Amino acid sequence: MSISDRKVLLALETALDGGSICIFENHRVLDCAVGTGKLSKSEDILLLIEELLQRNKIKRGEIKLIVVSDGPGSLTGIRIGLSMAKGLADALSAEVLKISVLEALAYQGVKTGRLIAALYTEKTGVFFGEFFLRENHRAELLGETDNVSLVGFKEKISALIERNISFVFTKKLEIALGSFYREMNCLGKIRFYVAEESPANLIGLAGERISRPIIK
Repeated sequence: MSISDRKVLLALETALDGGSICIFENHRVLDCAVGTGKLSKSEDILLLIEELLQRNKIKRGEIKLIVVSDGPGSLTGIRIGLSMAKGLADALSAEVLKISVLEALAYQGVKTGRLIAALYTEKTGVFFGEFFLRENHRAELLGETDNVSLVGFKEKISALIERNISFVFTKKLEIALGSFYREMNCLGKIRFYVAEESPANLIGLAGERISRPIIK
């Protein structure tokens, strides 16, 4: 395959837990790396990206699109990720698309026309959530929920039990909810979808699907 035929996407998430980075080639996940600590230094991010590229025999110039998270999570981490993405894009003549991890979750396994609650939790136990209406290839943001505790989150789910709503969240949140998740799932009125992917993997998958203006 020639360089001109390759379509390499770099997904960068630096604001949640230890951070994560994924690379995609021709619409498939090629490789990922998940940080074990605070992935906050630009030098650490560059080294991890370089390691992924070398391991998969990809040249920097083959990266055509960089998808970067714009939340939720650490404000410092978000700023570092956005700055890094724009800097790399300028150096590589690539394009940048920013998307939240919650919006990316809204694209996972949910049929069109449904109200979606996309949820994520950090190691600290804080919950982030946003509501979307899924229509065709778009997920329209309807509103945000405040950062809440596990008890507050359970109360929000219970209040929506009569609504035609889909909850989408990660495997880590399923474990945190424990028996409460299983009880709600058995009722059948609320649909639950559990995403196995890392945050960078999620935004990369969504970046391949959505169509909207690119950051210049």
